[in-house]
Amino acid sequence: MAKVIVCHFRKYDLNADQYIQFLDKSKRTLEAIKSLGDGFSPIPGTCIEVDASEVDSNGCYPKDGVD
Repeated sequence: MAKVIVCHFRKYDLNADQYIQFLDKSKRTLEAIKSLGDGFSPIPGTCIEVDASEVDSNGCYPKDGVD
């Protein structure tokens, strides 16, 4: 099975000149994080490799069962 990289992510707030603190329990593929828009980036040290079958169609890991 194909492998993909998934990571927790964060958003940089240009107005506050700092990262916004929020916790999404899921991880996302690098492509899904990039598609969230400007300011979103993977959090270093949180990335893992998983089977692609464990990621939903929105790039979310783990799957939420609503695919």
